[in-house]
Amino acid sequence: MSVPSWSRDFIADKKRTTHKLPLSEFIPSSQGRVVKGVALDASKVTGIGFSLSLYTADGKPNPQFGDGPFRLEVHGVKEVEHH
Repeated sequence: MSVPSWSRDFIADKKRTTHKLPLSEFIPSSQGRVVKGVALDASKVTGIGFSLSLYTADGKPNPQFGDGPFRLEVHGVKEVEHH
């Protein structure tokens, strides 16, 4: 597992909301541990996913985690230029 996974926390809202998640804010991890000194190369991204996790992207307990049910509707995902 030499390639880290990249994650970014966000809190879903009960109403339709747009979330902008800059790649510069994603945190690399491998086997649940934060990896230091690695840069995300956007040209090598091959997929995305969403998860509800017991831990935040930086490995701390997620205060938003709890019993279900839960629901996340994704109406679209797109790459945008960062200015």
